Formats: sequence, structure tokens, C-alpha cells
Amino acid sequence: HGSSVNTITDNSTGDGRNRFKDIDVRTGSLYGGNWLDRWLTWTPTVTASSGTITTASASGEYKIRDGDTVDFHVRISITTNGTGAGTVRVDLPFATATDMAFSGVELGLSGKSLGGLVGATGTQIDIRFADGTYPGASGAILVISGTYRKV
Repeated sequence: HGSSVNTITDNSTGDGRNRFKDIDVRTGSLYGGNWLDRWLTWTPTVTASSGTITTASASGEYKIRDGDTVDFHVRISITTNGTGAGTVRVDLPFATATDMAFSGVELGLSGKSLGGLVGATGTQIDIRFADGTYPGASGAILVISGTYRKV
């Protein structure tokens, strides 16, 4: 954690045990056994930019580093694509501070590479195959990950 970290004693539980955590004096962020050091889950919403995906589900995990850097990965399963077209859209856990591009792969049908784009202050990734075509299809499994700075 470098020179910006001090060790503090936390007796807030009143149980008489001393617990030590590191705190970054620049940001006030705690390290060591709390939410900053582990993956957290969220359930993203999945839609299409055009038409409607009939049945889909998604699961995601994220980790926050240095107060505003987010590492994430998300898995999208499309059971029935319906009339979905254009791009597959999935929610991020936090809005992005800048335009961002992410990468991934479709695992269920084609194995093709995926690209994801989100604009500054955006909260949804638009996902396409690397060749620009729509990646949604019944049976598709889209996996995408990346790192971004949150607002």
C-alpha cells in the first residue's frame, strides 16, 4: 500500500479484541478483510438495443481498487433471443468516468470474440461480435470483463 497507509486499531465491536486494518490516508479507504479486498456480486439487466430478448439472465462480479477503479466480469446467458438485434446491452455496477472499451468471448455457440463499448458516464455496455455483428442468439453465452474508472 506504499507510504500512504497507516495501521489503526479497531475496537468498535466492544468485544475486547484488537483488530488491525490498513487505511489509505489519501482516500480513507480501508484494506484488509473488507469489501475492497473481495469480489462482490451484482445482477445486471440484459436487453437488446433493438427488439426484445425473450429470455436472458446475467451474473456479475466486481472489485473496487484505489477508491474509483472497478474490475468486473459478467456472464450473460440468452435462452431465447426473440426479436433482439443490434447490440446486447448489460448494466455495469457503476457509471464510467470516461469512454471505455471491453473484450470478451461467446462461449455457447461460436467462440467468437466480443467487443463492448460504453460512453462517458454510461451505465450500460453495448456488446457486439468483433466483426460488428449482433452476438445474441438462443443458446448464446457472452462473457465480458474489464477495468474502468467510475464516476
